[in-house]
Amino acid sequence: MSSREAGLVALSIIGALIVGGCASPSKPAAAPAPAAAAAGTAVTVAAVPTVEVYAKWRAAFERNLRENILGFWLAHAPDRERGGFFGAADRKGTPDPLAPRSLVVNSRLVWTFAAAKRALGNEEYAASAKAAYAYLVANFRDAKYGGWFWSLSASGKVLDSHKHLYGQSFAIYGLAEYARTFGDKEALKLALDTFRLMDRKAHDAKNGGYLEPWTREWKPETKEHPIGPPDQKTTNTHLHLLESLTTLLVASGDAEVKARLEELYGLFLTKLVDTAGYAHEYFLPDWTPAGAAEASYGHDMELAWLMQEAAAALSAVPGPEANAEPAAPAVGAALGKPGDPAGVALSKALVAHSVKYGYDEARGGVFERGPAGQPASVRSKTWWAQAEALVGLLEGWKLTRDEGYWRRFEQSADFVLKTVCDNEYGEWYPQFKADGTVDYDQKISPWKCPYHNGRACMEIIRRLGEMMNAK
Repeated sequence: MSSREAGLVALSIIGALIVGGCASPSKPAAAPAPAAAAAGTAVTVAAVPTVEVYAKWRAAFERNLRENILGFWLAHAPDRERGGFFGAADRKGTPDPLAPRSLVVNSRLVWTFAAAKRALGNEEYAASAKAAYAYLVANFRDAKYGGWFWSLSASGKVLDSHKHLYGQSFAIYGLAEYARTFGDKEALKLALDTFRLMDRKAHDAKNGGYLEPWTREWKPETKEHPIGPPDQKTTNTHLHLLESLTTLLVASGDAEVKARLEELYGLFLTKLVDTAGYAHEYFLPDWTPAGAAEASYGHDMELAWLMQEAAAALSAVPGPEANAEPAAPAVGAALGKPGDPAGVALSKALVAHSVKYGYDEARGGVFERGPAGQPASVRSKTWWAQAEALVGLLEGWKLTRDEGYWRRFEQSADFVLKTVCDNEYGEWYPQFKADGTVDYDQKISPWKCPYHNGRACMEIIRRLGEMMNAK
């Protein structure tokens, strides 16, 4: 099959999905029964909300970002004795000074504060970004074998030295954003060096994408890991590689980075996302899906808008193209650009499936997961999925002008600001039970930080600002 034919096949399959069983409802309604859900409903085009409506939500999320999220971290997270940020804190922000510190959270803090500085211009955010960057480089970097350690003790001792690409990707993401915000050449060099090391050691030249778990010495890791089985590839890691390489491409304009980002973009179009409109979670090395056919609604919403960001970056950065041929199945010449039909169709399908089967019509927000093409089976809610759903719904609104997406954005925004946010002590609650009650309330942990919700606020501010200016 030619590259153009591959792209057209992907487009035709995903386009049929949107016209048929995964069309988004035109307005919030009671959650459909499984039999009714299969039929689909027509898309309704609505009038664009007023500038005043956009401005109201934009102001609300800027306030939430400044006061509720970043205000909490500035007040409670810095470890002024050892440097860096505490690895754990309770609902009120009381830290556990002995808690381990993770590469994922520390890299995300570099990204969050650097991005907040670029978006809002606050010098406190700049100082926090610089503190997080200095701690990351001084403590997590492996000077002997390259790459970044997975976790440290509070005193800086290495606890887990392995090099899962999930963590390496977030190091690249934070470093590239830091370089972009401050024009820091050393941070950009570290990001590119990490990319080249990762690409040399872990890239799968036969099947495309990356093999994920590695030891400190960059030997294949055989131990089980929270991200997934050691012998499988995951959407989770490759989704975050997509975001990190997008940012690295914007910061560097590097041809090799562009080639790998094009490869990842093509893999999501042709391998990772099912024609039903959801991304498989686990794969064998040759991209054969492994495990149950389940949708993670938060990841699918996140992927929907990250694909559009990747397409924009690929279009904005000129050649020359990298010499290396991408290992992934090639896609058509029109793909990987803003308005790329197959990429747009993919993003529409991901949002449509998530809304149809994973959206909480009663309260707003998305549930955790469920079987493909069926209503959610795990109906708890995590903070990060709610954050990604807000941006995903805005992406759906932008691409379709379906009033159902805008109405759900407003419903979910109200749910987040009134319920998910802890309006007494700050930050967002991590998780809610199926009945809507708080499941647990730890505000800082090896996975809990201001990256998902802070980024969502920044995306909402930017996107609604663009919509206001377009009026």
